[in-house]
Amino acid sequence: MRDRCKVTRSVVSDVLDEDSGTYPTVETTVYEGKCRLKQPRMAAKELEAAGQLLVSTSLELQVPVDSDDFAAGDIAQMVRSPDRPRQVGRSFKVIGPFDGSQTTKLRYRVEAFDER
Repeated sequence: MRDRCKVTRSVVSDVLDEDSGTYPTVETTVYEGKCRLKQPRMAAKELEAAGQLLVSTSLELQVPVDSDDFAAGDIAQMVRSPDRPRQVGRSFKVIGPFDGSQTTKLRYRVEAFDER
């Protein structure tokens, strides 16, 4: 894995912000290190409403097997990509947790979160 990413999670703080009277949302880093973004499969689907042919894709974020678990809603940001420099800065939302055993890497389903 040649790319690097940072995965963050937003959690509600347990400390009250007395100025606003709310509990602020705090971003914590879940993982920072090696990763790889893959597009394992692609399928075209026809929408009945508009009669258009759209392409639906499934992206997969792969990280080393000894990494901490990610949760649905975590955000992965690409911080280095020597093979595809335009990927740097892109964000992807984890939409499904990893499940499996005897694997060589953790694979998470993600979707683009940066409108690119």
